[in-house]
Amino acid sequence: MKRGDSGTTVDAVLDLWFVAGIALGSLVTGFCAIGSYERGRDSVRRGSWSVELRARKRALVAFRATARQTAPVTTAGGAFAEAS
Repeated sequence: MKRGDSGTTVDAVLDLWFVAGIALGSLVTGFCAIGSYERGRDSVRRGSWSVELRARKRALVAFRATARQTAPVTTAGGAFAEAS
């Protein structure tokens, strides 16, 4: 079954609208992402809790480092050995 010549124009217009829609959607998504990032960065700077957040992160990293060094490890034989 072969299409007539009139169908190719319709297909080209539909393809053009599809590409235009994808481009417009990408632009809108990009601007929304940039705006969201800026608002988040500003709120962290203004927040009085940012110092507490940094302290909590440091404490968590320190806790993980010491927990990894002192936690007993079960070997395949079932005996406990110190983590190295």
